[in-house]
Amino acid sequence: MDELEKKRRQLADPKQHIENFDEQSPDNMSEQELAQLKADQNFERQLLGAFSVPVPEQLSEKILLNQRLQKRRNIFSLWALAASISILSMLSFMTTDYSQSSLTQQALKHVYHEEKYLTGGNPIARDEIERRLAKYGVSLPSLPEKVVFASRCGFGGESAMHIIAEIDGKPVTLLLTPIAVEDNKSFGDDRFVGKMRKTLANNLIVIAEDLSLVERFFQQIGDA
Repeated sequence: MDELEKKRRQLADPKQHIENFDEQSPDNMSEQELAQLKADQNFERQLLGAFSVPVPEQLSEKILLNQRLQKRRNIFSLWALAASISILSMLSFMTTDYSQSSLTQQALKHVYHEEKYLTGGNPIARDEIERRLAKYGVSLPSLPEKVVFASRCGFGGESAMHIIAEIDGKPVTLLLTPIAVEDNKSFGDDRFVGKMRKTLANNLIVIAEDLSLVERFFQQIGDA
């Protein structure tokens, strides 16, 4: 075996190279071979030391404990997420309910504020009503039989169309508003009753002293 082959085997399998040297007498080795043997032995000892890492005490118990804690954290995170969704849903419902309740109160307050227009008004011609509605970009399927008041006014922080009609000599108020309303929601106080109606084109709030007047008004405008 020539020196090149020895070197190749030494690099390919240092451990076997050391074992082969161990079988020889040091007296039969050259200084170069002895130096190489010591270097290889040192390397093997370092390599064995690197792989001989002591296992920490109770490692398996710690791994299992960490897995349990992680599982609990995941469960807690899911609970927290579910609780957050529930709270947000509740807040959304409460906000919507409060908003609609506030809107009905504003509608009643608006009628009381404009109470002077509920009686004594003269009938307004149909073409004039249509002109006023068109001016403000709103329309109705049909007009009430008798309208005594039709004007733009402020309502709920928005601009609304305020119409007062008469049915059997009794006033019925209509508020056409851009504010979204809850469809078929009824409300009232000791004097007035009202109902909200949502259509494709309008948000309607109708108020009168009797619910039958409210329903008849919806029939007159073609939204029964």
